[in-house]
Amino acid sequence: MKSNINDHKIEVNNDDDDDDDPLEIKQLSKNFDLLINNINFKTKDLSNKVLNHIIEKKQLSDLNLNLINEKLIFFNNLLIDSNNINMEIDKLQQLQLFTKDFNNRLNDLSLTLKNIKSKNN
Repeated sequence: MKSNINDHKIEVNNDDDDDDDPLEIKQLSKNFDLLINNINFKTKDLSNKVLNHIIEKKQLSDLNLNLINEKLIFFNNLLIDSNNINMEIDKLQQLQLFTKDFNNRLNDLSLTLKNIKSKNN
């Protein structure tokens, strides 16, 4: 959308009106109009550049946010997996305690049976 500043120039007619306009008000008016047009052009150009910069930064920011969000999802899934593994470890520890207790009870029962058999013999 770039255009040339020269595209906005106003042509100046040098008629024989110089006698009617000794203070050159018409020329000043034309110069003022040219200045306003140039200011408007530069303002629009600058606003377009700012807008493009903002859009670019927003896209970059959105991309970074998406990457962060993906990493958060990954770490959240990793945390869930870790918690599940910890729960399985806890179950195994409970099972280990249960089997030790059961084994001790069986040994006690076996010892009691041996004692009863030896008393009966």
